[in-house]
Amino acid sequence: MEGANLVRANLSEAKLRGANLARTTLREANLAYIFLEDANLQGADLIGANFEDARLMRANLSYTNLRGVYLIGAILSNANLTSANLRCACLTCSSLDGANLTNADFTGAVLDSANLTNVEFAGINLDWTILTNTDFSGAKVLGIPWEQPGITFPSSRGALFFKTLLPDGQIGEFLYYSSP
Repeated sequence: MEGANLVRANLSEAKLRGANLARTTLREANLAYIFLEDANLQGADLIGANFEDARLMRANLSYTNLRGVYLIGAILSNANLTSANLRCACLTCSSLDGANLTNADFTGAVLDSANLTNVEFAGINLDWTILTNTDFSGAKVLGIPWEQPGITFPSSRGALFFKTLLPDGQIGEFLYYSSP
């Protein structure tokens, strides 16, 4: 199905393990409860899609457009989200444990009760992102644990951290703003 146009398609509960959906258009598609473990979605257009409780373990989502998607309860453990656009995405109760978030853009996204343990996030953008009860323990920047000297938090102008476990073990309960 590589490169297919599946705008507003209903693929809820589909079992597509290892599927090649690279460069596929799935705008506003219903992908709730879909099983896409080990799937290739590189460069796919997924704007506004519903991935509620989707299983995307080890999926390749690099360079995808996930703007405004619903990833509520989704499991993206060890997924590749390199350079993915997740602006205004809702990732409430999602798990991104071990995911590669290098250069991903989460501007305006909601990460409420999300699991971001052991993620790699060099160049990630968290501007205006809401992070409540989010766990960043074990996170790394370019393979280096975040709490090492010289490692700083990524871009996060206006991001709200509330009861968020940071990699250094501290609980963030503040509005963080850094100048441009």
